[in-house]
Amino acid sequence: MKRQFVMKLRAMMKAQGIGVNALQKILGTGPSQVQRLLDPEDAGVSLKSIVRLLAVFGAEGQIAVEQKRSKERVA
Repeated sequence: MKRQFVMKLRAMMKAQGIGVNALQKILGTGPSQVQRLLDPEDAGVSLKSIVRLLAVFGAEGQIAVEQKRSKERVA
């Protein structure tokens, strides 16, 4: 899920000509926070941060929960 989010975020950044430094200034945060947001392996991003990012790009998002398609179920 985070990988898809980061790919779309990077595409929006490129389309709007917003680099990492500019995003850092827009969000009023430091470089380490922006790197965490752009790291597809770091799942520790808050919903608040995601909402702020979406607002910066004039975008909307959804969170979907779906059943895995495996035979094994967790009790």
